[in-house]
Amino acid sequence: MEIGTRELKYRLSEILHLAKSGEKITITLHGEPICEITPANIAVKKLPAYLESAIQSGLVSPAKSSKRADVTPIKPKKSGPSTTKLLMDSRHERSI
Repeated sequence: MEIGTRELKYRLSEILHLAKSGEKITITLHGEPICEITPANIAVKKLPAYLESAIQSGLVSPAKSSKRADVTPIKPKKSGPSTTKLLMDSRHERSI
C-alpha cells in the first residue's frame, strides 16, 4: 500500500493498525517513496545470554505482564531544606 504524507497525517491510527496486522505501507512525498512502515518483528528480539542463563537457573523469573498499573510510585519524603536553599545559604556565608 502506498500513501502520501498528507493522507498519513489524517489516517495515522488506521495506518498503524494496518501495519500491526502485517501490511507494509510505503510513504510517499510528491509521489516519490521516502520510507516504509512495517510491522515490528517482536519474535526476533532475544534476551541477553546472561539473562537467559539466570532464568534457566531459577535466579530470576520473567515478567508475567508488561503492564505497570499495579505498581505504586514511591513518593519522596521532604525532610529538610532543598538543595537549592542549602547552596544559596552556603554562597551567602562565603560572601560575608
